[in-house]
Parts: sequence; structure tokens; C-alpha cells
Amino acid sequence: MAVTTALSFEDEAVAASFDSLIEAELARGRLEAEGIAARVADGNIAGIGLALGGVRLMVAGSDLGAARALLFAPSALVEPDAEGDPGSPTRGR
Repeated sequence: MAVTTALSFEDEAVAASFDSLIEAELARGRLEAEGIAARVADGNIAGIGLALGGVRLMVAGSDLGAARALLFAPSALVEPDAEGDPGSPTRGR
């Protein structure tokens, strides 16, 4: 799917914040694979941690709901155990 939406500073919203640049870039890739334009902000402060808000993943305001739905959806690779606690990733399924 091609990413067609260009982000402008007036239209951006924070979809999520991450502890590391790597996590933010992985999430950006996930969104862009689904056609949601995204950019990583504050990647240079990743070593400082969440004290300054972490590494932010920015999307267009109109894509905020869809972006958060993708980012915070339960993983298809993790199944809850008998108590409902997510376990380790399932293998061979």
C-alpha cells in the first residue's frame, strides 16, 4: 500500500511515545505498511528516556484513530493464558 498523505506541522498528532528509537521506527514501518504516513520525532533524545516525553511517533490528525488502533491492537502472535495474561509468542501456528 502506498503512503500518500504528507504530514504538515499544523496537522500532526502524537500516535504513541516510545522508550527507544528502534521501537518508534518499527511502529512507523507498521503504520506505513498499512498506508498511514508517519514520522519519528525526537529520535535524538532516546537515551534520555521518557523524562522528556520519549521518542514520539507523529501522524496526521485525520489518521490518529486508525494509527492508534493498529499500534495498540492485541498482537496476533500472542495468546492469553488461562488467567487472561498474554504469554510468549506462539510458535508453529
